[in-house]
Amino acid sequence: MDEMLLGYLLGTLDESQRGEVEARLAHEPEWQRQLDLLQDRLQLLHCAMPLAVPPRGLAERTCRRVFAAAAAGGVLLSPEAPGPVGRSRWRWFDAVTATCVAAALFLLVWPAVQAGRINAQIYLCQENLRDLGVSLVRYSELNHGYFPRVPTTGRMAFAGVYAPTLAQSGLLHETRKVVCPAMRSGASVGLATAGEMPTLDQLQQMPDAELARWAPTVGGSYGYTLGHYAQGRYFDVRNRARSNFALMADAPASAMPGGRFDVHAGRGRNVLFEDGRVELVAETHWCNDDIFSNDAGWVAAGLHGDDSVIVPSATPPVLLDRDF
Repeated sequence: MDEMLLGYLLGTLDESQRGEVEARLAHEPEWQRQLDLLQDRLQLLHCAMPLAVPPRGLAERTCRRVFAAAAAGGVLLSPEAPGPVGRSRWRWFDAVTATCVAAALFLLVWPAVQAGRINAQIYLCQENLRDLGVSLVRYSELNHGYFPRVPTTGRMAFAGVYAPTLAQSGLLHETRKVVCPAMRSGASVGLATAGEMPTLDQLQQMPDAELARWAPTVGGSYGYTLGHYAQGRYFDVRNRARSNFALMADAPASAMPGGRFDVHAGRGRNVLFEDGRVELVAETHWCNDDIFSNDAGWVAAGLHGDDSVIVPSATPPVLLDRDF
């Protein structure tokens, strides 16, 4: 079972094997339990082991240096040079050959290993967004069709307020769900690891300096959509199950505390759409719409009901100084 589930997470199964696993997941609770366990362990592995790409020309330089070092021994490289009686017949030439073969194999296998890890991160990130999507839809069903509101003024006027809003409604039970597995550093990881998330009341009552520290991290490593302005009035986002309206996504580059947030090895960003679909999008534009800014190019509320704008946790809906 474990081998099949691990291959499923890493994206190494063929179509028939993947279908078999998905059928078992749908009908056998033990398979789903074991999958959840493997996902948790993989997340810990990703946090502990940073991605690394072998330098270009590593194999060639390794072989060249080993041959140069061996050549310094002169006769040791000669196949005709007899070794002392009773000693191994293994010669430097054999060692050099084995080293080069090992280096070549490493360079052949390592990209596949790296690709498997990246695929696993993308999958786990998508699972987080799907779970958040289920919570958001459930929230809309309990609140007259509207998703969590991002106020335009006051202490709660930042996008990340969606997370404590879901938590207070009993719809967000695991704070680690708001952190992409590809995110290895920064305050958001500490938030997920420690299992901490302030309540809405705590955010309202905490000192300004503490609130300023929480605002960029309480929403995790995902961005959340803002509402829109029409005729001078701000409208919250209503659930219309649109297939082309971005609801959440991996936060835009340079948005996270501590530096650039370049997820999934540059392949793109996972996007949760209003209909519950999650897709890896290579560009920030979707159907000619930049999902990280409104139609005027501003990182602020949309200009109409279909103008989706995904922003990181600390971003307010309007381009004004917040009342912190």
